[in-house]
Amino acid sequence: MMEAIKKKMQMLKLDKENALDRAEQAEAEQKQAEERSKQLEDELAAMQKKLKGTEDELDKYSEALKDAQEKLELAEKKAADQRRLSFHNGTKEVTLTLPLSRVISLGQCGPLPSCYRDAIGSTVPGAAERTLE
Repeated sequence: MMEAIKKKMQMLKLDKENALDRAEQAEAEQKQAEERSKQLEDELAAMQKKLKGTEDELDKYSEALKDAQEKLELAEKKAADQRRLSFHNGTKEVTLTLPLSRVISLGQCGPLPSCYRDAIGSTVPGAAERTLE
């Protein structure tokens, strides 16, 4: 019987040692998992910061694009409102750039050269091109 008790005590001691080894291994694995979790949290925070910066940059460039599109639309509208008129005034070619509202009113004042004589350079030497606005 004493032999059985010794044997039982040895088995319990061995089980205890195995349990302690498993506990140490589990603690080491837990520590590694916590370190990996901390590392991933740090990476996530860095990526969120980078994403915020990228979103801010996108907002800035989107606003700049919107402003540029508005300026382009205004320039296109202005260009559409203007017409170029070219005709021969004696010995030189004369080009007038008039807003559309002025082009419409040209017919109301008679022949173009006499109506806009000063503007087109017939009485002003060397004035081959004028812009009326």
